[in-house]
Amino acid sequence: MSYLSYKGKKYELVFQEFFPFFFDSQWIFKGFYEGFKKLGGFTYEAICFYKNGLQLEKYITLDEAGVEARIFAESKKDSPDFFVEQANEYRRQLKALEALVQEYSVTEWIKYTDTEVGKIFLDFHKKIEIYNSFSNFYYILSLTIESVLREKWKDENSENIQETLLALTTPCCLSISMKFSDALKKARDNYKRNRTQDTLKKETEILARDFFWLTSFSFPARTPESFISNIKDAVSDEVKKLEQPAIKLSVPEGWVAAMSVATYIKDDISTYFLPWYWHSLSDFWENIRQRIGLKTQEELWYFSYKEIAEFLSKSSVATFESLDERKAAILSAGGGHGVKILIGKDAKYFFLNVKEKIDYSAINEIRGNSAYPGKVEAKARVINNQSEFHAFRTGEILVVPYTAPEHIQLMRKSAAIVTDIGGLTCHAAIVARELKKPCIIGTKIATQVLKDGDLVEVDAEKGVVRILK
Repeated sequence: MSYLSYKGKKYELVFQEFFPFFFDSQWIFKGFYEGFKKLGGFTYEAICFYKNGLQLEKYITLDEAGVEARIFAESKKDSPDFFVEQANEYRRQLKALEALVQEYSVTEWIKYTDTEVGKIFLDFHKKIEIYNSFSNFYYILSLTIESVLREKWKDENSENIQETLLALTTPCCLSISMKFSDALKKARDNYKRNRTQDTLKKETEILARDFFWLTSFSFPARTPESFISNIKDAVSDEVKKLEQPAIKLSVPEGWVAAMSVATYIKDDISTYFLPWYWHSLSDFWENIRQRIGLKTQEELWYFSYKEIAEFLSKSSVATFESLDERKAAILSAGGGHGVKILIGKDAKYFFLNVKEKIDYSAINEIRGNSAYPGKVEAKARVINNQSEFHAFRTGEILVVPYTAPEHIQLMRKSAAIVTDIGGLTCHAAIVARELKKPCIIGTKIATQVLKDGDLVEVDAEKGVVRILK
């Protein structure tokens, strides 16, 4: 795990992946935190460091937020209706945003002036700010409740603790990633029964219609052709809805509801909505790119919301002298009351000076939380980004900062899964249970301690990873 120290506060790494939109400085800070505070009455500060083309590392004052989240959770532990209402509000916002994205995806933008497009762009992202606040709020809340319960049950039987926590975070239906796996299995089975080009074409078109968005932000939307190799893949595991484990220990009703809502919302936002709306609005981004005069859509990501809107309204001339510096590094630090933004060498210098330097060379045992039990020995493979996917081999232990839909094929091939980040509502935890793969989450340091080829034991019964040689 990486930590930063800045202005007397400790920041913990909670998010690490390729993430577009530098034009989110307003979203990540002012508007975003206003929405977060509205949900729970508290907020936190963050440092976001983008390097090498928007590979984002997000650090937050997790301890500080955790204390306030604990106070909030205690006040709501006997109020399940509060969390049910939150889920209903989220669904209302999701429905409205889906309708808006559908409208924008077929809009003829050529009929609008630059100023009108700029206003629509800004208004749309103001709506996204509050919606996406749900995900971060429930991330912190679920981690807090999990921590409180582990403390409360420290003298209880470990199997009862684990089963109860798994029960609290088991989805009532298939996760979005596994819905794709289910659809893919049906497509494979249909093609196996009738191996013709017409069948292949029909099945790939159905998958592209329903799952065009199931890819990284850094890759184009999926086309029918991109699903051909998936369908021809020999792997065709049966996908089953998870059985609901029994809650064996005492849990306040409100916390049961909170964890259920967290599991649902986090999967919906991070796995579905963000990539769906990004890829659905490809024509919108392209129209903006052309109006501003950038070479590629990706170059939009290096400007703030405000800059993009100003370029379109012609209140500011688009100047790109700093584009290479922004591509090298961008740093945003602050909270709801102000943001410090640095680019290029200044961003790198600031980050290196606030990053804590930790020597992990003597560590041979790592601890985390078990998301699905089991015990295996195998070689480790550390995957930090999608460019390294090709190196992964069947039967290796997948060691990653986190998982997302694009990791599903690696997870299927793995002997076990180990992550730096995440609680029992995270993507890795849910999918590992659906795949019945031993999984340890929230180790904080696995990707920095383990090396490719290390022979390791993953003891997901106890939440321990040991380096054997």
